[in-house]
Amino acid sequence: MVGKSFQPFLFDAHGILVNRFIHTAQMDKSMGDTATIMWGLVFGSIGVGYFIYGKKQKQGIALFSGIALCALPYIVSNVLLMIIIGIALMVLPFYIKY
Repeated sequence: MVGKSFQPFLFDAHGILVNRFIHTAQMDKSMGDTATIMWGLVFGSIGVGYFIYGKKQKQGIALFSGIALCALPYIVSNVLLMIIIGIALMVLPFYIKY
């Protein structure tokens, strides 16, 4: 019974797998957060440019795209979805003239 008094894991075989899985999930989450911040910075910067251009040229769609690009990182947390929506918002003023 001495060997069973101290167990670093809840169950030896399953505890190791669960702890490794949790550690891997935490690493993936931190990488996702970094990517979200970096893409948010990129789309936010482009959004400010679109906003200034749309305001000066009185183009509503560029103004809307700029505001949407600046707000995108606050609304969407999935990196892949953020990239797809961001690219769509960046291309939108070239196809719709308003």
